Amino acid sequence: GEEVTLYQDAHVPDGCLPALTLDNRMHYNHGQCWHDIMDAISQARRLIYITGWSFYHKVRLVRDAGYASDCTLEDLLKSKLQESVRVLLLVWDDPTSRNILGYNTDELMATHDESTFF
Repeated sequence: GEEVTLYQDAHVPDGCLPALTLDNRMHYNHGQCWHDIMDAISQARRLIYITGWSFYHKVRLVRDAGYASDCTLEDLLKSKLQESVRVLLLVWDDPTSRNILGYNTDELMATHDESTFF
């Protein structure tokens, strides 16, 4: 089903945010965006669709000390391709980043679009 998860921040270590009790006396569970993204991609069986302003394939989603995985987003997506999961990326084409006659212009917006695809 459809679900939206709101995050205080992309990553906040455990214990840094206050405990919140909701109106129905339920305890609010602060999510961890990067862990959740890593888990969602790892558990995908049919389709991974990523769209966004900036996509950097060499990022490590989870960088916590003691975390078992040290793979990059690129490694994770390649492993899902090996499992026959369809991976689709819709990435912004930054107009300030160009490759003209072999010379790369600087990416003013740092979206990593040239390094991701070329």
